[in-house]
Amino acid sequence: MQNVLKNFKGILGCDGWGTYKVFSENQGILLQRCWAHLIREVKNICKDVEGLNDACIWICNMFDEIQRLRRIKSRKIRQKGYDKLVAEMDMWCQMYYAHDGMKELVNKVKNGKEFWFTCVLHPEVEPTNNRAERGLRKFVVIEKIIGCLRSEQGKRNMQVMLSVFQTWRLQGLNPYKELRAAL
Repeated sequence: MQNVLKNFKGILGCDGWGTYKVFSENQGILLQRCWAHLIREVKNICKDVEGLNDACIWICNMFDEIQRLRRIKSRKIRQKGYDKLVAEMDMWCQMYYAHDGMKELVNKVKNGKEFWFTCVLHPEVEPTNNRAERGLRKFVVIEKIIGCLRSEQGKRNMQVMLSVFQTWRLQGLNPYKELRAAL
C-alpha cells in the first residue's frame, strides 16, 4: 500500500482495514471510513438480534444528518455538526456495546471514530467508498463468471491487486509500468 499511495496527499476513503489508519497516521493524511459498509454491517447484525432495530435506525439517522450537513456552506456550522455527530457516535457505542453480537462491530466503530465524519468537514469527500468499489465491480463479475479463483487466499490476492491497479488508474498512472517498476 505504501508503494501505491507513496505521493498521495488527499483524503483516503476506506473500509475498516486497520492498515489504512496506520498509513494515514504515518503519512499525515485524513481518512473517511465507509458508511455503506457500516450500514450494511449494522443491518446484518440487527436483523438477527431481538431488540436491536433502534441501533440500525440510529445509524441510518446519523447518515442522513451527514448528508444534510455536507450541503451546508458554512464551515462553522459543519464543525458544530461534526462535534455533535462524534458525541452521538460515542453514545451509540456505549448503548450497544453490551448487546450480544455487537461487541466486535462497536469496537470497529470506536477504533475509527475520528474517521466516520471527515466528509462533514470536507464535503468534497464522499461518505462511502462506493465509487471506488464500482471501479472494481467488473473484475468481481468476471471472477464470478469464470470461477477462476478457487481459494480464499487467491481471491484475496486478486482483490488487492485489482485495487492497486484501479488506484494507479485513478492517479493517472499506467498500471503496467507501475507494476514493472514495483517488481
